[in-house]
Amino acid sequence: MAHLLVVAFDSLGAADEVLCRLRSLQKEHLVDLDDACVVQRDEQGVLHLKQVVGRPPDGFLSKGFWRRLMAHIFPGNGFREPRPAEIALSRGFVREVGEKLGPGSSAIFVVVEPARLDPLIEAFEGEGGHVLETDLPDEVVRKLELVLAEGEIPGAKELRALAAEAALRESGARRSRRDEEQERRRRWIHELLHADLTPGLIEHIRHTCLEAARRGEARALVYRFPSEMLEDRGRAIIDQDPEWPETLRGQPRKVYEFWRKELAPRGYDLSARLLDYRDGLPGDVGFFLSWA
Repeated sequence: MAHLLVVAFDSLGAADEVLCRLRSLQKEHLVDLDDACVVQRDEQGVLHLKQVVGRPPDGFLSKGFWRRLMAHIFPGNGFREPRPAEIALSRGFVREVGEKLGPGSSAIFVVVEPARLDPLIEAFEGEGGHVLETDLPDEVVRKLELVLAEGEIPGAKELRALAAEAALRESGARRSRRDEEQERRRRWIHELLHADLTPGLIEHIRHTCLEAARRGEARALVYRFPSEMLEDRGRAIIDQDPEWPETLRGQPRKVYEFWRKELAPRGYDLSARLLDYRDGLPGDVGFFLSWA
């Protein structure tokens, strides 16, 4: 038989603060807070299930369990009212909890095994709360397991609505990512059309070739740019047309001229390859230097 422990506080934030402190004791395995929740009752008397500290999803003490329990103790607070047979708690306990948790207050509810009850009560002592405790019989727990398992499985219509909502969100997210990518590429193209061949880029080419050679490789991808910069969107490169360099503009053209004037005489070969496709169209083009 488990026990239901309730510690009520006279302010809205006290339960949160105490639970936070007790979690440090839990890490030292001095108390058990595996099945607990924090409840607040605002100044208007409305009850709020603020947070649940629970086991993995296969545990029975889900948010549905706590909502049913709150509906039994505090009827008329927006929770689904349980059937009378679902929860059988002491009427005196229910009445006392209702009195202690008045407007502008908060509480911690914990379900705990008998062997761990006393250490937990001791941990709450001195925190300024009102400690209340009652039995939670095994047959009630088993009944709740069945009731909650049935009650928490949504209908097919609800699942269809959730799936449609998720699909709509994903569609919007895809459009947003696509728009962001298109804007990024527009800025990149604009920069490369007006960029010079910088010392930093030359150093990058040198370093990339050295690292590839140290790995035992005979070629390296040293530069990439959007195919949209090419007059034919990369068709000449895809077809390996020997006239493909004539389609280059901006910085790609300057990189090519750097190879032709500086690197080709030193034994480097340059080739251009399409690296990927985007939405069925050519994506980025890469310059490869080889020294085999």
